[in-house]
Amino acid sequence: MEKINELINTLSFLVWGTPLLILLIGTGIFLIIKLRALQIRKLPYSIKVLFERDKGAKSNISHFSTLLLLSKVIVNETNGYFNKFKYYEY
Repeated sequence: MEKINELINTLSFLVWGTPLLILLIGTGIFLIIKLRALQIRKLPYSIKVLFERDKGAKSNISHFSTLLLLSKVIVNETNGYFNKFKYYEY
């Protein structure tokens, strides 16, 4: 039993420890270089689009309202999913 716990701890360190952190940071730096800092170059445009209204749209819902609504739906669905697993009794 002790060997199994030791093996699990070793695998856990390999998966969630320093190697994963290095891989995530390295991937981020690689993508910034490969995409020529797209997320920084296009930030002003994306903020402008987020807060403007679409003139040719059939509805009065802005992009920002849609983003907020979608975020609310995702959070509510996630909370509903995790409420099935009750670990504590209140």
